[in-house]
Amino acid sequence: MGKTKVLVKVHPEGKYVVDIDKNIDITKLTPGARVALKNDSYTLHLCLPTKVDPLVSLMKVEKVPDSTYDMIGGADQQIKEIKEP
Repeated sequence: MGKTKVLVKVHPEGKYVVDIDKNIDITKLTPGARVALKNDSYTLHLCLPTKVDPLVSLMKVEKVPDSTYDMIGGADQQIKEIKEP
């Protein structure tokens, strides 16, 4: 892929071939390296440390609830106020 693009795996979306920001040291990009991508363009713009901070690893989504706001209810008056001009 040359020195301007890399293949990255984005959980849970899949794998992407992305551009590398010009300020990135290509020698730090090894298989398995942790990186950050820009939200809007998916450009690789930061090499992250290999160690994961234990506090950050504690903040993971464990379960996505399957309930909706309609199921919970209780905000009917507020929704009505927002919808009315």
